[in-house]
Amino acid sequence: MAEKDEGGRADSKLSRFKGGMFLAAVAGTGLLAGFSTTLGMTKKKSPDMFDKLAEFRTEMQQKLPRIPKARTKNRVENLDSLFGIENDTTEAER
Repeated sequence: MAEKDEGGRADSKLSRFKGGMFLAAVAGTGLLAGFSTTLGMTKKKSPDMFDKLAEFRTEMQQKLPRIPKARTKNRVENLDSLFGIENDTTEAER
């Protein structure tokens, strides 16, 4: 059995990585196509259920408060202020 040099190992790892990414892309595409087909068939068979889902979604959006998105880069600081947690650190300590 012949020994491979470093370049051969790198090529082998790269080709395995590319092969894995290709298989993941094919599997993801198949999953998406299968889910879309199933969703379309279900919607065609019982459109009333989809209408109920839309009504439920709008009802829940009205009942539950919306969580504000972070406006600063430091998300932890924003979440602390959202939940009323006092933060004793100053900007110089960070």
